[in-house]
Amino acid sequence: METAKREMTFLLAEPERRVLTAIARRVPRALRSNHFTALGVVGAVGALAGAPLSDALRRPSHVAIARAAGLMWLTNQLQGPDIQSPA
Repeated sequence: METAKREMTFLLAEPERRVLTAIARRVPRALRSNHFTALGVVGAVGALAGAPLSDALRRPSHVAIARAAGLMWLTNQLQGPDIQSPA
């Protein structure tokens, strides 16, 4: 089965591609897809736990939730086939 080609045509597609490519070049080769998956799970748990924790602690934690969601997004993007570090 062949995977569909991802078309990035939105306004920030080109800057996003450049930033992700620059990040991918700096990722150590020892890190594998499993490492990014584990980081994504940490981000998901952080985002999921953020709202109840902010209520329990009676402190807003929107920044922490946003960071966790950003971690999930970044790890997902770095695992994608479109962003590859050069050999």
